[in-house]
Amino acid sequence: TLNTDQHPHGLYFYQSIRIAAGATLSATGSKPLILYADTFVDIQGTIDVSGGKGGNSAGDHMSAGGGAGGGAVKIVSAQITVGSSGAIRADGGDGGDDGGDGGDGDD
Repeated sequence: TLNTDQHPHGLYFYQSIRIAAGATLSATGSKPLILYADTFVDIQGTIDVSGGKGGNSAGDHMSAGGGAGGGAVKIVSAQITVGSSGAIRADGGDGGDDGGDGGDGDD
């Protein structure tokens, strides 16, 4: 997992990047993920910059937090290949869990 907040502007520089089938490169942080590769990028697995789950409810009849928005990714290289099993995901996160029905007060 790469944390975009730990690198200036979310930039990562490599000679080449290969993500094997079945492997996942994840990113967290508030900045977009920016990947630079001098020679090539070969994506046979997954790059995932999806948002996280929202916060849970504080109690009965309280609303839960919405999921975080999906992130952004920029890939720069002389050659970029995405194989048949390759994917780039930037899905929004799931919402949090609610606080339940609170009962009927007759307990």
